Amino acid sequence: MKIASWNIRGFGDENKKNMIKTLICKESIDIIGLIETKQSEIQQWMLKKCWGRTAFDFFQIDAIQNSGGLLLTWKQQAFDPAAHLPTKDGYVSLEISLSHKHSVPFV
Repeated sequence: MKIASWNIRGFGDENKKNMIKTLICKESIDIIGLIETKQSEIQQWMLKKCWGRTAFDFFQIDAIQNSGGLLLTWKQQAFDPAAHLPTKDGYVSLEISLSHKHSVPFV
């Protein structure tokens, strides 16, 4: 499983979406966390530009005005998320069950 994180400093730019798509394809990324999305609401169509035809899911914490914002997105075939829990402390916690046997917490 390959995991990436990136302080994107704004997810609205089409060039950044293309860079994410290239990273996902070239490195076979299964899960990616984006920090500082600066987006109050991310729509599924925005992420489809990054994942293409790959089935994916995501969870986000909205930015406040033009500050912050977290996004966690993953390939659905890589694992089944058991639970994701937003917190008021500004992080996303995701527990996943790998396709095989073990549960792994990802914060």
